Amino acid sequence: MSIKIPITIFTGILGSGKTTIISNLSLQNTDFKIALIVNEYGVTSIDSIIFKKLNNNNLIIHEINNGLIAYAGSDNFENILKSIITDKYKIDHVIIETSGLAVPSAIWSVLENNNYFDTFFIDATIAVIDTPLLLKGYYDTNQVVSEIFLQQLINSDIAVLNKVDNLTKFDLTLAEQLIRKKANNLRFIELAYHGNLDLELALGLNLHTVINSNISNYAVKTIPNNLNGHRHSNLEPHDHGLLTHEHIHEHDPAWLSFMLTSYEKQNFEIVESALHKVICQQNIFRVKGYIITKEATIYEFQSVPNKVYSLPIDNLSLSIEQSQLVFIGRDIDRHHIEHQLSDLTSTSWS
Repeated sequence: MSIKIPITIFTGILGSGKTTIISNLSLQNTDFKIALIVNEYGVTSIDSIIFKKLNNNNLIIHEINNGLIAYAGSDNFENILKSIITDKYKIDHVIIETSGLAVPSAIWSVLENNNYFDTFFIDATIAVIDTPLLLKGYYDTNQVVSEIFLQQLINSDIAVLNKVDNLTKFDLTLAEQLIRKKANNLRFIELAYHGNLDLELALGLNLHTVINSNISNYAVKTIPNNLNGHRHSNLEPHDHGLLTHEHIHEHDPAWLSFMLTSYEKQNFEIVESALHKVICQQNIFRVKGYIITKEATIYEFQSVPNKVYSLPIDNLSLSIEQSQLVFIGRDIDRHHIEHQLSDLTSTSWS
């Protein structure tokens, strides 16, 4: 009897907090081996650096950069699945963090069309939501973002309302109503305070064990310590559809991503102020990366619409030798941003 490995998909628009939630889940796990597939739309993965600093021996990290996971034109996703099938690391669970511009049904399509459901099964698909942005109506202001957000929701089992620390009960009730209106087939809506989600609410849910029920000679790979979470195996899985939705990006090629680096040590206050100006003047949706200061302190920098986050990192390896920032946006001008950032910080960025 063959063993099937569960896959949990985390989806969510850029900056919703997927990386923080998965990082916190990884810190909770001490019992089983997880293969984490990190998909970055840009040419390099800042998120994988964040995961690697966890020093978690139970976490095996795979990167898919410069594109959208499971979309046509790349074999990276399938190559990773094949490496997991070899059981080299005796993987117990697979977590996929999609790019914020990807739709999870593309992953379903690859698994279904290439018979990977003989080896894997979807444990659950979880949509992480920036709740303050949801309440401000931001996800409805841009047609492309709105369409991606809607497809992420309707292709998910669970919605996680993230960044809710300063919200009232009224805010949370309104947020749930907005989500239910867009996707009334969601199984659960969970809250993540300080980017934390209980491990039992995320892994071992078995929401889709009915998939391919005509295949009888298999066993579901179980997670140690009876990590069953919300076990609802008797529920029929809702229809996810197997569309990759590549047309979203084909019809809107204005989405761009690039990375700028600087080998010069930065004054953090100056570079932070400069980035505020750059973000305000360009249609930049997301900036994330690391800034190395003259005092040899490394700061993590992240921005989402209407908010900027930055904090010093103490346990990050100093193997990072330069400041690096990934920019994602629509119709953004790399040449202009490069020169503007260089002028405002009096350092060289390229």
